[in-house]
Amino acid sequence: MKSKTVDKIAIISAVCCALHCALLPILIGFTALAGLAIFKNPWIEYAFIISGILMAYFSLSRSLKQHHNHTPATMATIGVIILLISRLEIVHEVETIFTVSGALFLVIAHVKNIYVMQRYRA
Repeated sequence: MKSKTVDKIAIISAVCCALHCALLPILIGFTALAGLAIFKNPWIEYAFIISGILMAYFSLSRSLKQHHNHTPATMATIGVIILLISRLEIVHEVETIFTVSGALFLVIAHVKNIYVMQRYRA
C-alpha cells in the first residue's frame, strides 16, 4: 500500500479518535442515549491508539527512507507520547485535552508527510 494512502487512512483514523474523545462525553452527558456509553469502552480507545501507532510507523518509516525529512516522524512521535500519557490515571481530569492533542499531532504529521512526499517527487 502506498504511503500516501496509509497517510490518508491514518488522518481519518486520528480525526475519528479526536472526535470520539472530544464529543462522546458531551453526547452521553446531554442525551438520553444511554446506549452510547458502550463507546466509552477503554478497549475502543486502545484500538484507536494502537491503530494510530501502527499506521504512523508503516507510513512514516517508508516515507522517511525516501525524503529524509524527520519533521513528520517527530510530530507523530510527540503525538503518540501525548496519547500514551493520556492513558495515565494522573492526568484523568485533562484526559480529553491530551487525547485530542495527541490525535491532532498525528493528523498534522500525516498531512506534513503527504506534503513532503509531494515536494520530494516534484
